[in-house]
Amino acid sequence: MTEKEFQKYILNHFPQENESCEWKEFKNLKNMFANSPKDDVVSYVSAIANMEGGSLVVGVKDKSLEIVGIDLSNYGVDAASAKLRLLEKCVNLSSEGLCVSEYITEDSRKTVWVITIPKHLPRRPVLAHGKAWQRINDSLVEMTEERRKSILSEPMVGEDWSIGIVEGATIEHLSAQAIAKAKELFVKRNPKKADDVNQWNDSTFLNKAKLTIDGKVTRTAMVLLGKEEYDYLLNPYVAKIRWVLKGKDNNPLAELI
Repeated sequence: MTEKEFQKYILNHFPQENESCEWKEFKNLKNMFANSPKDDVVSYVSAIANMEGGSLVVGVKDKSLEIVGIDLSNYGVDAASAKLRLLEKCVNLSSEGLCVSEYITEDSRKTVWVITIPKHLPRRPVLAHGKAWQRINDSLVEMTEERRKSILSEPMVGEDWSIGIVEGATIEHLSAQAIAKAKELFVKRNPKKADDVNQWNDSTFLNKAKLTIDGKVTRTAMVLLGKEEYDYLLNPYVAKIRWVLKGKDNNPLAELI
């Protein structure tokens, strides 16, 4: 591709800079690959990985999209070995989906790299220079506490999200009406335990029904029995479907979020 054709290619595949896409000039990779915290390739890889993953286009001017190319003569690393360098410099970066593609324009012989960056693994922020980075608007910054908590609270692969404990939640955050209805349903499914259920207080019932664990409120309990005004305790949301269980008087008894 010529320079103009490659510019069109970039605009078609990487149309704008945002949390998942960055264009950077970085002409001299010897100095700009991993030698300048916050302003080098590995810092941007960390920032993009710590959101949803995406692409870093290296050798293109920010905003103008002018192709300047990158100088590899004094760097000693090609596109193939650059992947290994990224894995070495970026702690917790996944190798699966990580790719460094090299393009050389036919008319001007300028080299551009497109680094495809996978999303961080669950609960594992990607570090560069010992710090986790993220992109906010046009700035690269150290990861905010809010984003860090969001990543650290993500479910692990294969983990049952429903049994997780909701930090800060107590029985006071659950609806008394919903608990009463849950008891009714529990008795219908376990009629032999009806006498026992009548003797249990709410705390005992919730533990027996495994809606709480040692008195700690699970996500299942919050989803099924939680008061609507305490929805925020479930952030970041994993499920978005909502159903409402209503009684004969049409008043809501329980909701699933």
